[in-house]
Amino acid sequence: MAVQSRPPKGSTGRALASHIKPEPAGIADLVDQMRTDYQVTLGDRVIQANSQTAKVSFTAETEDPREIALAADLENLWWSKFRTMLEADAYGRVAYEKVVGYDAAARINTVHLKELPYRHTEMRLTPDGDFDGINVYQKGKKQPIVLSPGYCWWLAIDATPTEPHGKSRYLGAPKKLWQDKSQITGQLSTFIDKFIYDSGLVHGPDSYPNPLGDDLPPIDGAAAFDAARKTARAGNVVYASNKRIETSDGSVGPYELDFERYETNITSAAPITDIINYLDMCQLLARGIAPKLVMDNTAGSLALVSQQMLILMAVVDELVGQPVESFQKYVIDKIVAVNDASGRWKITANFTPLTQRPDDLAETLVKAWLTTPDLSPLILSGAVDVVPILESVGLSISEGAGLKLQRWVDANAAAGAVLPRARAVDSPVAMDLPSFLPRLWA
Repeated sequence: MAVQSRPPKGSTGRALASHIKPEPAGIADLVDQMRTDYQVTLGDRVIQANSQTAKVSFTAETEDPREIALAADLENLWWSKFRTMLEADAYGRVAYEKVVGYDAAARINTVHLKELPYRHTEMRLTPDGDFDGINVYQKGKKQPIVLSPGYCWWLAIDATPTEPHGKSRYLGAPKKLWQDKSQITGQLSTFIDKFIYDSGLVHGPDSYPNPLGDDLPPIDGAAAFDAARKTARAGNVVYASNKRIETSDGSVGPYELDFERYETNITSAAPITDIINYLDMCQLLARGIAPKLVMDNTAGSLALVSQQMLILMAVVDELVGQPVESFQKYVIDKIVAVNDASGRWKITANFTPLTQRPDDLAETLVKAWLTTPDLSPLILSGAVDVVPILESVGLSISEGAGLKLQRWVDANAAAGAVLPRARAVDSPVAMDLPSFLPRLWA
């Protein structure tokens, strides 16, 4: 009788399990609050947009039509749920219920993923710290629905032995910067209240008789005026009583309620807005996004732009690579085992990190060059040849496109008249300069 092999199991599991931390409280509320900040939302969009460029494909090991059909079904499932997987960046994890079905036409068992709300799910662990399924809490009931490991998928980002549930990337620097910005934004509101809207001193009675009955408590005068001021703030008008004070000689005196306006000199809010802009840039940096890549179009050196793109691509690689690895282990391999008892099938999720795709980086750099107001002085000086640089990173340039590109560089250098002309081309190009773009990668 063949002995089934088992993966090795260490002896420290229970010891490490005693150090496992619970999920941080209030993550869902924190995400909701931080996403009211436009800069946090911009960071999300940048990461999501770049993650969509990831090339993830699924290949079957054999020529079995059933295995090929299952690989295609899994690839469709991946892309249909990919957007929800990226939510792990903010929450630290995403939980799914796995629903197994059957495709009669292809004769395969299929799997569907149903995402579960963060607020109502909890990871279950064995005494040794191994994943033991998910608790799903129902409204109004204390006892949860228990999903066993075979019927759920817990996608964790940046998980560790003591934090197997994953860690939100909003925590740390992004959270601290958001808190700092919230405080300074409150000071901006105070500035607006003080210098934009009228301020002054109000004289009036301490209280008014309650209009609903003399036997009821009187209305506080200051509170009544403050409520009227807030209601009328947009129109800068306050309704007040027409009642006047009677003087000692019995004649009509001043109004019972009057307002003495303070004269204020409006000063600039630039120091506050400058700090807000600074914190906006820091928010992007804290998430691995160079502000120059998304907030302005100033020219940068090749080395600078390259390094900034590599950092962003590394962030994207982590947020795509970890789900790919987890999807392979807990979704693909599990459904393959359900369909193939022989063990011959093997479906693989293939992901090439963006940092290992020089053609993507080169394409991005070319776009950066073409959209900046001025070319890099190094390129315009003629000290470097553009075409060999692009070819060295794997970007194929046709001969005609190379000549047009060089003419374009020459024209920019001549127009600037501040740097020597770049190297001359051997033959003229008949087409207009902008036309090289469609054929740049021919």
